[in-house]
Amino acid sequence: MEKYQVFVYGISTSLNKSWNNGGSGYKVSLNNKYFNKPAIFLSTIENGDCVLEIYQDYKVQKRFIADSSNEVWKISGFIKQYEGIKLFGLKNLFTQKLIQQNLKPTCSPENWYIFSFLKPVYDYNLKR
Repeated sequence: MEKYQVFVYGISTSLNKSWNNGGSGYKVSLNNKYFNKPAIFLSTIENGDCVLEIYQDYKVQKRFIADSSNEVWKISGFIKQYEGIKLFGLKNLFTQKLIQQNLKPTCSPENWYIFSFLKPVYDYNLKR
């Protein structure tokens, strides 16, 4: 994205469409300034939350937590010209390709009686 290079170094998947199927363990970083000094902005998905941490001088200077990538970047007040989902790298075509390759269908036991939920799990794990 123009002057920002987003570095994805942790791919993880979920069925959460608002995260473009990124999941807990997804990690991305980019360089930016924080109080006019170089800093690393680390974006992660952890335990159902989107987290943005700002590292400077090897220490966490600021931490933001929200339900979505867009919201966490919005409350941070940084890099306002881009959507948070882009800053998370979740709109990147190559990242999406990797997520789709790793996306495995799941079905919790309480939904086993719902055929439309269980069939993709069966097809993925047993039929192939």
